[in-house]
Amino acid sequence: MNNHFAVGIPTYNQAEILIPSLEKYVVDMPNTMIYVLDNGNQNIQFSHPNVCIIKATKNLGVAASWNFLSDAIFVNCNNALILNDDIYLGINEEAVLTIMNNIMYNKNPFNNDFVVSQIGYCAFILPSKTYNKVGRFDEIFYPAYFEDCDYTHRLNLEGCKTAKIPILNPKIYRQSETTIKEPSLLNSQKNLELYVKKWGREPTKETYKTPYNK
Repeated sequence: MNNHFAVGIPTYNQAEILIPSLEKYVVDMPNTMIYVLDNGNQNIQFSHPNVCIIKATKNLGVAASWNFLSDAIFVNCNNALILNDDIYLGINEEAVLTIMNNIMYNKNPFNNDFVVSQIGYCAFILPSKTYNKVGRFDEIFYPAYFEDCDYTHRLNLEGCKTAKIPILNPKIYRQSETTIKEPSLLNSQKNLELYVKKWGREPTKETYKTPYNK
């Protein structure tokens, strides 16, 4: 089994979209473990020795789900490839390893600490060393929105180098399918207020160098 990276996918209400992607992922990445965290008690009818489906007792939200999956992956691997449940990434195991070898683990200036798709955190690679340096995703941003902006700002504050690369742009991208199906999950205004309280202003205009200016 590949011990360089594993895949983590949090899901809430997109089993019908997730399952066809899982069918492709086990072909694309035959030597890679895939951890699926089911926050919605869905009937995910999929069985494969490389796929571990974990049932949450409640909706953990995005940040806590990323933390849970990262913690599980880093037991055996040094890198977590985190994917949304409403995308299909469309690259194989070799391509992911190439990203890590050529963009993350070569000598300067290519030793990036974090790799993300050009369209955001729908797909990203998080090394354990970066997770240990920057810390866990902030679970105050519940259930979703601004947890990614918060992590980006913290990466910058720690001097971490981030690469936004097109190869991680999903082949199939269904933006915000989860909240379209269940609008009650939208907490964007509340979470924006939490973000401003934590960092002084909105994303990309932050004024605080430490959380809550402390």
